[in-house]
Amino acid sequence: MWDPFSEFETTTLRNGLTVYAAHWPGRPWQHMGFIIHSGAKDDRIGREGTAHFMEHMVSENSGSSNKDMTEYFRSHGGGAMFGMTSFSSTYYSFMIGTDELENAIALFGDMLVNAKLERHVERERKVIVGEFHSRHNPPYLFELLLRKNRMLLPGSWFSRMTLPLGTLETIAAITEEDLQSYYDLHYVPGNMSVVCVGGMPLSELVPLLERSPFGSAKSGGAIARTAPFRHTPKPPETRYIFETRDVSPSETGRYLSAAVFPSGTSRVALKMFARVLEPILFEELRADRSWTYHAGVELLPHSDFMEMSIGTDELSPDAFEEVMDVVDRCIERAATDTVGLSHVQHSVCSTIALADLSGEQLLEEATNMLMEERRIITAAESIEAHRAVTPAHMLALGEQLAGDRRWSLLMRP
Repeated sequence: MWDPFSEFETTTLRNGLTVYAAHWPGRPWQHMGFIIHSGAKDDRIGREGTAHFMEHMVSENSGSSNKDMTEYFRSHGGGAMFGMTSFSSTYYSFMIGTDELENAIALFGDMLVNAKLERHVERERKVIVGEFHSRHNPPYLFELLLRKNRMLLPGSWFSRMTLPLGTLETIAAITEEDLQSYYDLHYVPGNMSVVCVGGMPLSELVPLLERSPFGSAKSGGAIARTAPFRHTPKPPETRYIFETRDVSPSETGRYLSAAVFPSGTSRVALKMFARVLEPILFEELRADRSWTYHAGVELLPHSDFMEMSIGTDELSPDAFEEVMDVVDRCIERAATDTVGLSHVQHSVCSTIALADLSGEQLLEEATNMLMEERRIITAAESIEAHRAVTPAHMLALGEQLAGDRRWSLLMRP
């Protein structure tokens, strides 16, 4: 079995920058990802959205503009991604030929270490407000999702926002000084990891990084992680029905249900439970009852806890009276479906063993591991973890997903 994740070597520079490199000899290209180990969970109260605002600002406030850098990477056959913000971290990446690598590293280092955030604040604020509205359409969706977060984890950072965007009020309140202060505290080598996949070995990458702004002695280190949730309370409200104000021609509705899991819950077991649950939802909600076209399960890592959400798209009025109880029964089935668990284990382990990843895919999966787990997990270790999930794990998760542990929403006209 080819295990590309076992190929990563790692070192930490004197200034605290951690570097992970998988060397693929003979490749004329290099993929590089840059993780800032801070995200929306680190925003100050009343300034939610700062980490995301930062993502918009940094590529326009270094020595080269976003437009110039985009053209530079394209003209050399590569490409760049100038920011993606989650609750736990912020991520940037590029791909370019190894002959241009030193210059590309210097450009990104100038952007992520040396920027002065003075230009285009109000322009980007308008862009972010537009992004907020597009992500919360219809407009009342924001209040519903915020209600969900407040019910699941009242008093936490999670209860103050629905997405890393923040709220309209906090987006308006963020100042240039707030942005620069956040940048100076969080955008430091000691709070960053660099992931590299391509034709250059770690021994040659380190000198390039040390000669760039990434090798600077900029003060600061890893930001302390928020205290993990050891226990998740039962939500004070478990079922909520919302009468929509914009009746669609088909008068369809929408269903959403979510639960959170404390630190220490096996992410692998949660992923297995989601994989077992999805076909059961399909069978019950679409194949047997024709209530909806799609019913899915999403697992969202939030650094110090996990969120699992179950949702449908256009939901038939025939489902309005029963859908919440039917989903409860689907979860109970998944918790005891030992045949489904066995099938999913075999499928997932086979997929891992036969994975044929490109350099870009390896970079993406490795950076996701570092953002979620703070380490790179080998394929062999991942297979072992999936095989170790037992029916007892599934039963325990089924109890944590019981109706009185979830917040459920039915939107109907």
